[in-house]
Amino acid sequence: MDNFKTSDLRGLLRDASKPCVSIYLPTQVTAPDHHQNPVALSNLLRKAEAKLPDSEEGCSGLLRPAWKLVDDKAFWKGRSAGLVIFASPNQFRSFRVPVELPELAEVNEHFVLRPLFPLLTTNSRCLLLTLSRNRVRLFEATRYEIRDITPATMPTNLKSALNTDQVDRGSQTHSAAQGTRGKQAAVFHGQGGQADTVKEETTQFLRMVDTPLRELGIDRTLPLVLAGVDADVASFRSITRHSHVVDERVHGNMDHLSDHEVHQLALPVLASVSARRQKKAITRLRELNGGRVTNSIRDILPAVHEGRVDTLFVRGAEKEWGMYFPDSGLVQIHPSREPGDDDLLEVAAIETACHGGTVFTVETDELPGDSPVAAMFRY
Repeated sequence: MDNFKTSDLRGLLRDASKPCVSIYLPTQVTAPDHHQNPVALSNLLRKAEAKLPDSEEGCSGLLRPAWKLVDDKAFWKGRSAGLVIFASPNQFRSFRVPVELPELAEVNEHFVLRPLFPLLTTNSRCLLLTLSRNRVRLFEATRYEIRDITPATMPTNLKSALNTDQVDRGSQTHSAAQGTRGKQAAVFHGQGGQADTVKEETTQFLRMVDTPLRELGIDRTLPLVLAGVDADVASFRSITRHSHVVDERVHGNMDHLSDHEVHQLALPVLASVSARRQKKAITRLRELNGGRVTNSIRDILPAVHEGRVDTLFVRGAEKEWGMYFPDSGLVQIHPSREPGDDDLLEVAAIETACHGGTVFTVETDELPGDSPVAAMFRY
């Protein structure tokens, strides 16, 4: 799986060479259907080649790297929901992505990027912390991917953090007052004392886990999802100073699970968090009025270019064809696609993501009014 990031988006946007080929292939991940993936890619490459202008400089061999992938058995071992290929005279990029894709072979003056918007929507990002005395991990997770970001300063197990190998809990003792011969007597505790010690150690350890969340450069505005057994999660929840701990949690012991298995268990919680944040943003959009919100693409595009859009809402499959001229701020809207047109909704979404804004893809009935787009401004 490849991690498609905003930096990749910027690199594709900076490419001024033409033509730009965009290949989108929904891939099969289970046998025997997955053997059809190279065949399906071949068909899309032929469609793209048929659209390439023979006379244009730089077209010769443009898709040669893509054709090499067709016969690359090692490449096809990497399973994913979709494959994306971008090719131009200046670059060739391929991404195996975890989102469902349309089948597409497009040749244009710009790359087609809209199907990748789900990977760029920051509303689904969460911190995911797996908790136990034996193994702690911190992830950044979305509905589509998970990445281990455990800081070096975060202790990952209690033994190494507190050096408990040196402690013998078979007999818990401490010194008491002097005995009859002038020596301090040892006071022995039963199982109750041992249980108290274990609880105190766990609390101390979890405080050490919490500290990097506050001190390091981790985005503290991200929701924090906790994963683990009841006792560990409850203890951490009672001491953490992270201000966005999610009520839902991932149940169970995560010690022996892979990152992928942890992600699969966390998916229902991640989806719930994402849906709740989107609903909250839509509610805020409906409540705001005046100069802080607009549903006019003519107003949105200049604002996006200036970095003033905080949150953009785009209706899923709709398109708005036209041209935008950043230098003058002029926006031309056409009832149907004309030569040289761009999808203005895609332009707005890309620029919003590149300026650090949030992009939501919404259903038709979720936005007020008839416009396929709406925006909330930072100022």
